[in-house]
Amino acid sequence: GRPQCAPGLYCDGSTCLRALAAGETCAASGPPCDQDLVCAPEATAPRTCRRRGATGAPCRDIWECDDGLACNGGCVPLRPRGEACDPAGLSDACEAGYACVDGRCASAPEGVRCAAGRCLDGLRCFGDTCRRPREPGEPCAGSTGDAPCREDSACADGVCRVLGAPGAPCRRIRDAPPCDGTLRCDLVADRCVT
Repeated sequence: GRPQCAPGLYCDGSTCLRALAAGETCAASGPPCDQDLVCAPEATAPRTCRRRGATGAPCRDIWECDDGLACNGGCVPLRPRGEACDPAGLSDACEAGYACVDGRCASAPEGVRCAAGRCLDGLRCFGDTCRRPREPGEPCAGSTGDAPCREDSACADGVCRVLGAPGAPCRRIRDAPPCDGTLRCDLVADRCVT
């Protein structure tokens, strides 16, 4: 199994390695920043690990703010259902599960524009619109379709297929096999085959 790493360390396969501390230079492809830190882009310098912002802290994106906050001209508390919101803002600032619909935080139903990638439970944001994901076995049209396959599936040969299943695209999930059972991943076709 995977080791449990002490604070200040992260798990890389079966080894615990030192995570980057606040102020250290970081990159998307390198070692991660320590817990509660983010690898933040700087205007004129390389990216550095820094603490996420509290209410009122400057931000450029939601990941720069503490949990429970959104980036909307600065780190601001998320707004509950029914509260006024700005759909044109950097973030709509609505709580998870809600989107800015007609200037109020609400559950974004199917067919409504999704704000900040959020929709009503059971729906996914696809092409800026909330849609019900297609189930395995249902027809799909890849990237040009009107709805995506559910998260554990992908469109292959016009049908949604569970990733890793025979004929389906290979999984690209860390610490998970690319294909089920004895299947292997054909890297050229990106399909699980016998």
